Amino acid sequence: MNKKIDIKSLYNLDDKDLDKLSNEEILEIMSNLNEEQLKKIGTMSIYDSFYGVLECKEMMNEFKVIERIGSKEEKEAIENYYNDLLELTYSLDEKVREEDDKLETVKNIRKGLYQLSNFFKPYVVEISYINELANHYFNKYMMKGTQNLDNLDQEILNKLYLDIMNYIAKDSKNYYLFTKKISAIIKLLPFRMTKVKFLELIETSLRKNLAKYPKEYVDNQIRDYKRIFDGSMEPSYGTKFDNYFRMTQDIKQNKFKELTIEETENVLENSKKLLEEVEQIDFFMMNLGILTNKLIVVFLTNFLLKDIQLNEQLVKEWKETRTSFGKDIYEKVKEKLKKEISILEKDLFKANEFLEKIGNEVVKREYIIDKKLNQELLFTKNVLTYYNDIIFEDDEILLLDDQDFMTPIDKDYLEEILLNFIQYINRSISLMSNVERKLRMKRLLSTIELPFERPEEFMDYMTASLDQRVTSNDEILISIKSLYYLMEMEK
Repeated sequence: MNKKIDIKSLYNLDDKDLDKLSNEEILEIMSNLNEEQLKKIGTMSIYDSFYGVLECKEMMNEFKVIERIGSKEEKEAIENYYNDLLELTYSLDEKVREEDDKLETVKNIRKGLYQLSNFFKPYVVEISYINELANHYFNKYMMKGTQNLDNLDQEILNKLYLDIMNYIAKDSKNYYLFTKKISAIIKLLPFRMTKVKFLELIETSLRKNLAKYPKEYVDNQIRDYKRIFDGSMEPSYGTKFDNYFRMTQDIKQNKFKELTIEETENVLENSKKLLEEVEQIDFFMMNLGILTNKLIVVFLTNFLLKDIQLNEQLVKEWKETRTSFGKDIYEKVKEKLKKEISILEKDLFKANEFLEKIGNEVVKREYIIDKKLNQELLFTKNVLTYYNDIIFEDDEILLLDDQDFMTPIDKDYLEEILLNFIQYINRSISLMSNVERKLRMKRLLSTIELPFERPEEFMDYMTASLDQRVTSNDEILISIKSLYYLMEMEK
């Protein structure tokens, strides 16, 4: 058992003070600090779990998400998982005190929810494409005769290109924001690229982007890209959540070229409502998944949480929400939960700063971390993996470790899987209209991390997309308006 140290009393130690400590003292401090961190993360996860349940209950009350699911098997499964999670969370403080381990129970719920969420996503994808298609044709109707096309000259386009490059350049040193901006711009530009060029660009980009990752990660990414491009080719499409399959297929039957503006607007409104509905259900399942992440953290750290001091008054108010309904009641409790979480986050931040200091000292001394401390740190990393997962990631990907990422995918296998993906795209687009094909190609291109290797290539893509010789003035004007709206949003 480690000797207990008052960690906070050490926060003000400077580098000279740390330098005077023995290796054993450094290891003892790291072990104690790690344990304190786990306690804070576990406690935060209790409050996060309370908060997550209220979020899910609000969605149930406002949108009746489970009631909308017509397929009996999937509806019952989601409802059972939801009720099990509520039951478990409303008695969470007691389970922690009694050290009642429900880790495997929650992990099994997570696995089931992830599978259901994956079954459902193809409908979100396909309905979003129908909505985008309807929006495309409706905009064409609306733009006819409404613009003075003589005003669309090269000077306007040159100014747009300059504004876009300045907009991107602001975040050129922030990789995440930079790639996000490129993606957003691709989504708003008209798609003007031959199929051959597109497939070549996709293959080259993915070969570059995925070569350093392990096989499991690459397989998962390619599965995601396939679903993003065409949800209707997923095995679950038409076999699970069959009421949404019927609704999706019904609305897909529309031949937009033959519809009047009134009929197009009607399809646009219907697809928008259906899209909102499936997105709410998808978001609800993701929230349930994130709730399981927090509960997994609680049960992973349960051995440290028995004697923690929760805000008893807040726990009492939270438990009353089990039988009370109303947005106002939920919001008041949620605000109090956020305050408790915020206090713990500040403590955690200070501890992390000190941990960084200790870590630097450990690096200077080289190889002083023993097997026991290494195991403790690996355990904390595993806990944080679940805690930091806010998108409900696949377990298989979530738990890949540093060793996995040191073994990149075999080059021959990568070539094989890329060839398979290109063939998949070719099969998928063979029966699509030209407009639908372009919408899907554009979306896939926008999801791939930096598909253009150099700024000049991206600039060429932009100018080709907005070339008046190949793109209608209507489309160019819509894009200009949308792009300036995007850039204005940042101001």
